[in-house]
Amino acid sequence: MSLKHSDKRQVFYQGSERLGASGDPVRRSNLASTERPIATAPSDRAIRVVGRDGGWAWAHYRRDGWKELVQYKDFKTGASAWRESGRTIDATAWSTSL
Repeated sequence: MSLKHSDKRQVFYQGSERLGASGDPVRRSNLASTERPIATAPSDRAIRVVGRDGGWAWAHYRRDGWKELVQYKDFKTGASAWRESGRTIDATAWSTSL
């Protein structure tokens, strides 16, 4: 593997801000490519939310908070139903994929 060298700087530092080759600030997101900020989440349906600890859960927005949904199975018929578990999630993001 050969290293390629250039006569132009690729990273510029101005104070504590990192600038790219074009001089624009380089911004890094802590979110994965399929995650969006929680402020953009739809509140009318159940979605997959990411909590502060990095774990995810199915939840819906109810009474000013994200309530966790858990799938319960009926022991007689085997039918499943989604219900609130009683846990409120401090969500930071929501996921667009399953």
